[in-house]
Amino acid sequence: MREHIATIDKSSRDEFIETKIKEIKCWYNGYNTNSGAIYNPFSVTTYLSKNFVPKPYWCQTENLNILQFMSLGDDIIKFL
Repeated sequence: MREHIATIDKSSRDEFIETKIKEIKCWYNGYNTNSGAIYNPFSVTTYLSKNFVPKPYWCQTENLNILQFMSLGDDIIKFL
């Protein structure tokens, strides 16, 4: 799939990328904070590595502890 993307023209590639970004938002944009949307990194990278096949990867592997950490938003940057 990735090899195919590299060979198509820029307009088609941009359209493909825009479509996939919308798909990612639809599937993996489940949590919002004051800092913005939270996309589960495991779900997004798995989606990309599985040739853009959307599935509920989050519920297969994650627990909600990551939300507690991510809800700290900008405060976690200050902490680090």
